[in-house]
Amino acid sequence: MAEWCTSAEHAADIDAIIKYLRRCSRGAAFRVGTSRGTISAAGVAGILNPERFAGIVFTFTVTKYNPAGNKDRVQTAKLQNIRVPVLLAHHEDDACYVTPFENMSALAREFVNVPKVEIEAYSGGGNYRGDDCGARGAHGFRGIEKRIVRDIAEWIHGVSRGRPLKSVN
Repeated sequence: MAEWCTSAEHAADIDAIIKYLRRCSRGAAFRVGTSRGTISAAGVAGILNPERFAGIVFTFTVTKYNPAGNKDRVQTAKLQNIRVPVLLAHHEDDACYVTPFENMSALAREFVNVPKVEIEAYSGGGNYRGDDCGARGAHGFRGIEKRIVRDIAEWIHGVSRGRPLKSVN
């Protein structure tokens, strides 16, 4: 999977989707990835022309290799090629092995050419059920989903309007 998510072929597929959507809208394009989808979001953004996206949102970013030996994580992508604002949204209680909240500050520093990186730390929710890496736990923002969607939408609108962003780097 790592090879595909950070490959030129995958980026070309996403670029074709963007071109198709441009027929319907001229609005800003944002990449959003959750958990293993963050590898794709970073991989594609690291390959495509920086003007293809206005920003990138990562939720539950994969920063560690999994115990099964999969060698894919966000750092596999060409992060130095990303030149748009980045939002790292993460629940402080995320118990998924490959997406630890404590790795977010170090990851933010790896986006060396972006104008700004924001880390939004969340807590609360509760009534967690299911596996640590599933949608029914902190890994899925269980119990605070509406707040997360609102916050991400506000961030996207703010970036689209050119609002000043907080910086962690």
